[in-house]
Amino acid sequence: MKGIFQEKPPRPKYTDIWDVSVVLSHLHSLSPVDTLPLKELSLKLLMLILLVSGQRGQTVHLLNIDHMVFSNNCYTFQLVAHLKQSRPGVKNPLVKLKAFEDKALCVVTTLQEYLTRTQTLRGSESQLFISYQKPFKKVSRDTVSRWVRSVLTDSGIDTSRFKPHSTRAASTSAASNASVSLDDIMETAGWSSESTFATFYNKPIAKENTFADGVLSTVSNTTV
Repeated sequence: MKGIFQEKPPRPKYTDIWDVSVVLSHLHSLSPVDTLPLKELSLKLLMLILLVSGQRGQTVHLLNIDHMVFSNNCYTFQLVAHLKQSRPGVKNPLVKLKAFEDKALCVVTTLQEYLTRTQTLRGSESQLFISYQKPFKKVSRDTVSRWVRSVLTDSGIDTSRFKPHSTRAASTSAASNASVSLDDIMETAGWSSESTFATFYNKPIAKENTFADGVLSTVSNTTV
């Protein structure tokens, strides 16, 4: 097995990543949240949580309102199930969702609306995300991936290239580009190794057709 590992070491899936601002622009258009259909509200909340928490879809899928605390305009979720990075002696990271001044992109505002809207629908279901259609049961991990893919597609992201799990790389790369400290990124995302972020998640933003567009625009300018 060591020989196989040396022959084929793990490599990052992406060399660059999609621009978070493109998706945020789409999410911003889905407002105010109290006017959204439950489907759009559910998908918006899911994507906002993924982007502001830097967590995997698996982690967000496991969020449970029985392990949720609200204090000082911040929702904190304790993760009690095993995650991909879980190991003996190490606690799972807390998922903290803080309020943001722009209500159209505020995860707390969106979550509060979602909790209010689903309160009478969920019955005994304590998993945060439930289906937006009857019988309103908790959603599966595959459903979460499908919802993410839907938001990416509606935002104009090429989902034949970027898969639902790319949200983790997109959000942490955006945080790094915004000069968020490496310690804060690692603590939020739940990493213990700087090399994990540097190798697999810290990616440049994808720029498509920049060279070609630049060349063609100069020709267009001379013919106008």
